[in-house]
Amino acid sequence: MAALFFLASSCSVREDRRGCPCILVLDMGEETELLWVISSAEELSHGRITAGEESAEVEIEAPRGPFTLQLVANGNGLFVPGEGIMLPEGSDFPPLMVQSESIDATACEEVEAEVSLHKRHAVLEIKFSGVNLQECEAVLESPWAGLDDLFQPLEGDFRVSLSPSEDGICRSVLPPQGDSSLRLLVFKGSELLGSFPLGRHLADAGYDWDATDLEDIVLKVEFLEGAISFNMEQWGRIFLFNFVY
Repeated sequence: MAALFFLASSCSVREDRRGCPCILVLDMGEETELLWVISSAEELSHGRITAGEESAEVEIEAPRGPFTLQLVANGNGLFVPGEGIMLPEGSDFPPLMVQSESIDATACEEVEAEVSLHKRHAVLEIKFSGVNLQECEAVLESPWAGLDDLFQPLEGDFRVSLSPSEDGICRSVLPPQGDSSLRLLVFKGSELLGSFPLGRHLADAGYDWDATDLEDIVLKVEFLEGAISFNMEQWGRIFLFNFVY
């Protein structure tokens, strides 16, 4: 209220109001907390907003003219406005949800927008069989470890070890990939037993890293006598490699 009072007092109806800020009224829907970033040709501003108990609408001061609104949820504090997000090696990607929208407030003092977030991460689930993960180590590795300030894949060292949960499934949250370089490595002690082109097989199966909402990946990896099988049931694909464990 104090901010709105200041706007009203500093930009009176008797003055030329073209230089006055615009008020962006954002309907957060079911979201409770978001990071917002507003960028224009002249400036970049950002902050965090929380939906009120009585209304899902919040107000943000925005520039008059064209600007870009970006919204980020579940970034775990890693997303830096104007820069993006880069993972430290060994870390999973956060379950990031994002939105980017161009708005032109040149001729209005108030504009409205609605939150419509999109899934900018992929949960990978791998069920291993025929191998003792207490004796071996499975590692995911790729040269893509973040997102830039436009939510596009950013090069970096992504490397994370997989550990089975109580249900025997290994889970990892992947950042969007810029190519098909993602690999699954299997070690026994310090010895590399195999390096498997997981990214290439995802591409062959039709996985789209450019999709508006990234699809989760479910994979069954079975160690057989003299071979290893990758079963991607959701795409009806099975890949078989010669392999000695």
